[in-house]
Amino acid sequence: MLTVLNVEKQTSKNLKNKISSLIIRDKIDGEIKDAAGISVLYINYCLRRGNINFEKIYNECIGRTKTILCSEDLNLFNTRFKRFNDNSFKIKMMENYIRCILDKADPDPAGTIITYYDKKAEHPGFITDLLKYTSNLNILTEMPKFYENEAARINNEYGVNISVYDCKESISLKGIVVSPDEINIPLRTTGMTVVFTTEEPKATVPGTVITDYKFIFPDEYKELIDEKTDKTYFLSALYSIYGIEKLGDIIPFCCKNKYESYTEDHLIKCILASV
Repeated sequence: MLTVLNVEKQTSKNLKNKISSLIIRDKIDGEIKDAAGISVLYINYCLRRGNINFEKIYNECIGRTKTILCSEDLNLFNTRFKRFNDNSFKIKMMENYIRCILDKADPDPAGTIITYYDKKAEHPGFITDLLKYTSNLNILTEMPKFYENEAARINNEYGVNISVYDCKESISLKGIVVSPDEINIPLRTTGMTVVFTTEEPKATVPGTVITDYKFIFPDEYKELIDEKTDKTYFLSALYSIYGIEKLGDIIPFCCKNKYESYTEDHLIKCILASV
């Protein structure tokens, strides 16, 4: 069973409410939603004053997993809970969208430069998919030895040369950059570079940076999710915890970052201008 914790902080706007908050205790209630053979426990906690009583929440979760879905702003340090945090589903959505948009853009592989930034060499599986779209594939990583071996294997199998660079090297990144994980070092991209990733970069990354992939939420799971829970976060839990692999077949219909949304036509123009 999934457990979702929603915390609402009640603000005391007037004297009467402030006095009430000193008398009335925090409110907690639970609700279970069932659909598609899955059960989700929603714990709704109304914080009237002071700190959250996590022991009270724990009592609602006895016999259930203590890995919970909750806001990343919620501090679980020194509690018995751990926040669910797995990026596998979002990475899959990024990969599906990249394949979809590059198939439609159909850039000339001979003139298309793609750089795959995989800092810890944790996501090598997408490399062979990118070979369809470029004859100029670069790898940027802190684990160059791993990728040098991988590049040799791919060269033997596909006859394609891949250039591997250490993150310590300062190289200019033109064309398209793909980064499954958060970018936390400055990259020498240009204003024309199109960057696909899954989190807002923590460092300077010029260009068109895509971080979010919007999709149609599957009907069979609509009865399971409440209006407060992020849809991508929720499906990430179904994908990773329940192992519902068919969710990995979803193809996003558009993409965005925190500033702007991009239609397919708009992004295709950006991609073709970058190569």
